Amino acid sequence: MMKNWKQRYFVLSENSISYYKSDCERDPQRTISLRDVRSAREFDSSVRTSELLRRDNLFEIVTPNRTFFVQAPSPEEMHSWIKAISGAIVAQRGPARSSASGGPSTFGLIPCLSVRRKQWHVQ
Repeated sequence: MMKNWKQRYFVLSENSISYYKSDCERDPQRTISLRDVRSAREFDSSVRTSELLRRDNLFEIVTPNRTFFVQAPSPEEMHSWIKAISGAIVAQRGPARSSASGGPSTFGLIPCLSVRRKQWHVQ
């Protein structure tokens, strides 16, 4: 059961997503293996009625045991993170099958995400 929102700083690396209590922390509060992440997607607030989830720029990181609700500072940053996490998930799972055109599918990561912490609110 969600009780409140906490400010956290996130880092997306090749194999994981980590979050920290502050941008000065050296050790993450939690690290989520990309192998465990099923999806990263924009949250559909029409599905749930909880006031806690009625926030702008809200997306979710879904794992088998937990869904992390994350609020980005802007719609652009939210979409960039969703795209980067989704691309990292695909890259983590190995070479993609050929697309309908016969070429391989490729995804890119936003370079700064692996070296710079971003401030988000997470539940």
